[in-house]
Order: sequence, then C-alpha cells, then structure tokens
Amino acid sequence: MEKYVEINSQALGISLAITGLIGWIIGLVWHGPMGQPTMMGMMYQGFSFMNPMNSVSMLLLFVVGGYIAGELVARFYNWALKKKR
Repeated sequence: MEKYVEINSQALGISLAITGLIGWIIGLVWHGPMGQPTMMGMMYQGFSFMNPMNSVSMLLLFVVGGYIAGELVARFYNWALKKKR
C-alpha cells in the first residue's frame, strides 16, 4: 500500500470554493448588518458589504479564488509526488 495518494484536483478545488462561499457568508453577516470595520472599508471609504455590487464581487472573488487555489495546490502536490517516486 502506498503511503501517499494523489489528490483529485477538481475535488479540492470544489471544497475550497465551498469554503470560500462559507467565508463570504460569515463576512457578509459580520461586516454587513453587524457593521464591523473591514480593511477594504478603511482603504476605500465607498466600500461596504451592504452594497450589492461589492457583495457579489467579493462572492465571486472568494469562490473563484478558492477553486483556483485548490486546483493549483492539488496539481503542485501531485507533481511533487510524481517527482518523488
């Protein structure tokens, strides 16, 4: 039995995209109705999670960024695993 097994890059990408979605929901509640400050709000006075355009932009950033990060991490891990063998 092999000690290390390859990671399915699509599965890791989807799981990190879901993690990004959950992070966005938490951020939306924390920085939206609860009114906690954000770094974006401190740098750009017009930024608010309550603005639908900003909120959807952050959703896309979190979900797509999570998927891409998962794909890249899995591909790098699989490449390093093949190189090690």
